[in-house]
Amino acid sequence: MDIDLRGLKIAIIGGASPCRRILELLTGSGLESLGCRIVLVADTLERVEGIQYARKLGIPVSSEYEDICNIPDLDLILKLKSDVQLS
Repeated sequence: MDIDLRGLKIAIIGGASPCRRILELLTGSGLESLGCRIVLVADTLERVEGIQYARKLGIPVSSEYEDICNIPDLDLILKLKSDVQLS
């Protein structure tokens, strides 16, 4: 099975330090040829590292996880928050 990762529209739930690292990888020069788009990073905590970094990159952020459900044609949700209710 071949999976094409190019051009994925990605949302991230959880904005702690793993989120920042993933943002660095997906927006860095090593994977830029994939053309992935991070369309939203959501976390209830506004001062966590990943949220701050997303803002610096101009990526939309939200404190409401439900906002992810309103994104049309979303390809992938990365759930980095260990909250059972989110599953």
